[in-house]
Amino acid sequence: MDPPLAVALVFIFIISFTITAAYNVLNVLIVDLYYSTPATAMAANNLVRCFLGAGATALVRPMIQRWGSMCTYLAVAAAMASASPLLAAVYWRGM
Repeated sequence: MDPPLAVALVFIFIISFTITAAYNVLNVLIVDLYYSTPATAMAANNLVRCFLGAGATALVRPMIQRWGSMCTYLAVAAAMASASPLLAAVYWRGM
């Protein structure tokens, strides 16, 4: 049974909003840590982010073919959920 389209769109909006907010917070943290060369820090951050996005995109297609959609998306959700405590640690502990 497929969920209603409106529910899926609301979840996608919430996830996109929170990911963008977390990314902006981490960008500010990186610039604050490397205040003498902020452009270099931002460029390195964007380079790593793009490489990780490309790698994840290249990995998802074979995972879907081998495991199926549901198991692949469950694995991606588990990976994101396991990384969330790291974001909380950065938020609470700071520098």
